[in-house]
Amino acid sequence: MQGEYISIRGGEKRIVVPAGWNVWLHPHSGNFEDYTNRADKVDIQPHPGPGPNPQEGSRALAIDCGYVTCTVAVYQQIAVAANSNVTASAWSHVRACNHGGSGNCGSAIESGSQTRIGIDPNGGNNPNDADVVWSNWSQPHDQWLEVTVNATTTGPTATLFLYSTQANVAELNKTYWDNVSLVGGGPGGAVAGAEVAAPAPTVPPQVPFVAPQRAEDDGSIVHVVRPGNTIDSIAVAYDLTRPELLALNPDITNPRIISVGQRITVRRAGGSSAPDESAAAVDEAPAETAPEPAPERVDDGAAQGSRRAVTANAAADLAPAPVSVAALPAMDPLAMRASVCVTLFDDVNRNRLREPDERALASGLLQLIGAGDPARMATGEEASCFEDLEGGAWLLEIIAPEGYGLTAPGQLQLSLPSGARLDVAVGAAAGLQPPVAPAPDEVHVFSDDIVRDSTGTALDVLLANLGYIAFGLAGLVLIAGGALTLSLRRR
Repeated sequence: MQGEYISIRGGEKRIVVPAGWNVWLHPHSGNFEDYTNRADKVDIQPHPGPGPNPQEGSRALAIDCGYVTCTVAVYQQIAVAANSNVTASAWSHVRACNHGGSGNCGSAIESGSQTRIGIDPNGGNNPNDADVVWSNWSQPHDQWLEVTVNATTTGPTATLFLYSTQANVAELNKTYWDNVSLVGGGPGGAVAGAEVAAPAPTVPPQVPFVAPQRAEDDGSIVHVVRPGNTIDSIAVAYDLTRPELLALNPDITNPRIISVGQRITVRRAGGSSAPDESAAAVDEAPAETAPEPAPERVDDGAAQGSRRAVTANAAADLAPAPVSVAALPAMDPLAMRASVCVTLFDDVNRNRLREPDERALASGLLQLIGAGDPARMATGEEASCFEDLEGGAWLLEIIAPEGYGLTAPGQLQLSLPSGARLDVAVGAAAGLQPPVAPAPDEVHVFSDDIVRDSTGTALDVLLANLGYIAFGLAGLVLIAGGALTLSLRRR
């Protein structure tokens, strides 16, 4: 996004966009305990890099909505020929995650962050207009990805929209746009009718995979937060609900923010995962101690339905599960061998959680990499187990069967305690094609219809002419040397 930038809004949360562009912001509900679509918290600025570097040129456009969600359409109205076919393309990049104060984290699919571009063939400025023709949704987490869309204009003006939104709040919540083009040609197209223009799809409830940690000698379990963990993913890993986990940890006042290395109580000594009476009394009014904004409640729906639905009080009435850790004979845990068992399953609803009716998939490939030679095996109808392993860090790589795409990352970092068995379930969905960045040598031709920076900085001009400067200096040296030689000969 090159060229001159102009200011649309000043103050702490500024909006500065390239000349010729404007901004549409989804309106906020007016309830400031609602963290969704906070138009007042949107910050838009030119981004020179790094993290990420621009896709082309010296600047990209950055949209920052940290600690809230926002739905933003940056748009430009462009003069076109009526009843002509046009093609638009743009590159986007997303970083959305909870870094726990470290400032460094990988972008999470669980944020529901996604982008798309659209063309209004009538030249309007409302992205909710039923006539807008949209591209497919893109989820460009930690990478630049291109999307394209085709339309047929109806008048002398068309509008190009760059549209971004999220499902869940994240500490780091940024979308970047760059390398935007609208050119004549292409197959054209239009929305057949207003009924076809469906709203943005709802991201299915899903949580990142968390490996449960083993119990202490007294039967208690304390989970040490690792990168990518969330309150909901920890609760799912230990078969708890979010309210149960928060009741066990009254010091967590904001469930959206936890830090790497933080110790979270999952089960108290003696094997009980229910809070004590005093904690339950304090949590009778959970809205005052730990408000739950709507976008963060990813434990509802499919994820919640796959686990037991009991309240904290009901859980307190249940007899604790039998604990046999203290009755085990004394042994050296370092001498014990461990195992990892992997099940690749057909993730029909693509929520990364295995439901009771989702079958295991055969013919996938697994590779476990540790200190020694990597171990490989094919998946089967039952769990495929790597046995006789040393405790420590391992890298699990998964390749889906032909015709399937993974709904979870293809690489998982595992921390394997000595003597433990770790069960991992990884989903794959039929026909799922993860987005792939274009090859580096792919050539794109872009139109000059959209304003671009043709001036450059003084440093750019200097660098571009270094060859001429060096050649000129060499000529001066030769002339000066010749003059000095003549002078010496005359003497």
